[in-house]
Amino acid sequence: MGSVWSKVVKWKVVIGILLIFVGLNNLVNGPRGPFQASNLDQQQGMEAMAIVLAVVGVWLVYSGTKPLRS
Repeated sequence: MGSVWSKVVKWKVVIGILLIFVGLNNLVNGPRGPFQASNLDQQQGMEAMAIVLAVVGVWLVYSGTKPLRS
């Protein structure tokens, strides 16, 4: 049973780190290619979504690294 939980924990941490990286990268550099905002409302929505991605990533890393209760 421990090996299944360790796999879940590893995937939570990996996905969380990727979400943090993508969210912060989009906040700092802005989206590229066809995903560029054409007005202020779209830009604000994209920035809010980047922040949400980063927060969810932090939660996944936290929940993946905290000790499991017995």
